[in-house]
Amino acid sequence: MFTKSHAANHRSSPCGEVNLIASGTLIRGHITSAGDIRIDGKLDGTLSTDARVVVGKEGEIHGDIICKSADIMGKVKGTIRVEDLLSLKETAVVDGDIYTHRLEMAPSAVFNGQCRMEAPAVVAPASAVLDEEPAITLEHAERATA
Repeated sequence: MFTKSHAANHRSSPCGEVNLIASGTLIRGHITSAGDIRIDGKLDGTLSTDARVVVGKEGEIHGDIICKSADIMGKVKGTIRVEDLLSLKETAVVDGDIYTHRLEMAPSAVFNGQCRMEAPAVVAPASAVLDEEPAITLEHAERATA
């Protein structure tokens, strides 16, 4: 169905699913996920995943982000810890400190805070940073095969 080049370029989460917080949705609490997550709504709390985070143009997070990689197009107020690549797109507004191995920032992106470039092993994985039980845990149920 897909060509080899498309399949090679497509990055997916370990479980093959993407969690979506849609525009118009407000969540208060901590979110922990094993897979990719996209925020187009609002989150007041910590977002933690061992995969990729995307904050869409309408997305807002008031709290910390801990993840493997991230693309920010919306607003984040809090500390961002990224193990690999953090990409601040043209419409990104970040108020808070950044800890990442690699940073990509568009000229029109806004960043107010301190940035520390660290080796991937120095940025703690999502599962090791939170010391309390998450208020919301997103998990993917295994699908039964017939």
